[in-house]
Amino acid sequence: METIRYLAPQEKQGTRAMYEEIFPEDSVSFVDYYYEWKTKENKILAMVEDGVTQVMLHLNPYPVWIHGHCREVPYIVAVATRPGCRRKGKMGRNGRYRIWSGSRRPLLSSCRQTLPITWGRGLCFSQARRG
Repeated sequence: METIRYLAPQEKQGTRAMYEEIFPEDSVSFVDYYYEWKTKENKILAMVEDGVTQVMLHLNPYPVWIHGHCREVPYIVAVATRPGCRRKGKMGRNGRYRIWSGSRRPLLSSCRQTLPITWGRGLCFSQARRG
């Protein structure tokens, strides 16, 4: 049976092997840094089936100034689905859970990623330089 939930701090390290499988371009030193430091402050929304994470969405806190106030907004830094679970709507269910669970905070995403409109409000920042 699948369950969708935010992982507890002690469960986050259990997603590392999946992260390394899905993102082989990331260096070992980067993944060491990310899992040692960034997972202390981020949230990982995961779909877990039979004790195994099938889908995960890494949301790192990111400070944004809006109308003179600094707000911490979740920034999507990693979206991963195990190969055998793709094209089954699991990531969509994972993302919609965020809305159903009462989260009304917007999401930040790079423009290289596509946020489905069903996931709620989102902000997109371009990394391209103007000038």
